[in-house]
Amino acid sequence: MQSEGTLSSLFSRALGNYLKIKKTGTVSTDDKFKELIQDSCAICQEAIQMLNQLELFSKNELLEDLSTQSIRYLTLPAFLAFFNSQKSDREERLATLKLAQTYYDEFLDLVECHGIPDLPKRQTAHDFSGDGADSKSRPSVVRRDPNAVREEKIRAYKAKKALEQRLENFHFLDTSHVDDEVLREESLAFVRYWAYTAVEELKLISEEVAILLRFLEPQGPSSPPPPPPPPPISRQPPLLITQEKIQAAVFGAGYPSLPTMTLDHFVELQVQQGLMPPPQLAKGNNLNNKGGTWQRINPSETAEAKQEAETRAAKEDALEDAYSEEQRAKARKFDEFKDEHRRGSGNRANRG
Repeated sequence: MQSEGTLSSLFSRALGNYLKIKKTGTVSTDDKFKELIQDSCAICQEAIQMLNQLELFSKNELLEDLSTQSIRYLTLPAFLAFFNSQKSDREERLATLKLAQTYYDEFLDLVECHGIPDLPKRQTAHDFSGDGADSKSRPSVVRRDPNAVREEKIRAYKAKKALEQRLENFHFLDTSHVDDEVLREESLAFVRYWAYTAVEELKLISEEVAILLRFLEPQGPSSPPPPPPPPPISRQPPLLITQEKIQAAVFGAGYPSLPTMTLDHFVELQVQQGLMPPPQLAKGNNLNNKGGTWQRINPSETAEAKQEAETRAAKEDALEDAYSEEQRAKARKFDEFKDEHRRGSGNRANRG
């Protein structure tokens, strides 16, 4: 039929655009990328409209009732969901995400309805629907074993990787030269690949929708005020200031002040100046003196002081001797004068 040939060409174009986006990783703000997304969405919408007109699928049909050529068309809603999720308009981002979420859910419902085997679990997508409802209003979710969840994620990752390697080969399959069983198996693998992709994308979309709804919520006056800033942390003064304070306490005026030297240093200075005996000598004399203590030494008792005192005494004795002879001669003459002259003689003023 000509319509089926047109549907096949639309599907090939959609698959080619998907592989191009997946390989190049073009930035979503590029004009060419936006044009490619718009073109891909139009292709998918036209293909889905044609699919509904042909009525290739029915909810009462199982996998055995589907033709090999029609199995691939089950993924058209997933293609449309993917292309819508790549739109980057900020004003319409929330609407496009919810639309992509709807298309992914329709795709998963469709493949489950027809009994496609080996599909991933949709628990994550249903538990986190991204409707923005408060967690208190949702029913409590039974916590699963973390090890089981981890094993399930690893198994799903490996399964998708294995299916992804067969994705490009499916694009080059020629339906007229490939065996029907091989083409059917490759078509089922292609559908399972998109099922794994849909489950992952639904989780990411739900998280992004929740963030967008949180930003769009109005901030009412009843919102709690921000917490007060923490008190300032008291820091210790720098070491330089501490040293200056200690130095001022040592050399500054006033009483009391901190000591400037230790006792050992003071004793050493006293010994060097000859004001105290050495500690070893003082210790021996203390033992000999039966516990007696040394007294402070008079500087005049040192050897040099004694020598100076002796020299000074000799000079004084010499001066005293000379002075004594002169004084004795003078005293002798005065005695002789008194013997020769009576008292008051020679005093003519009184006329005595």
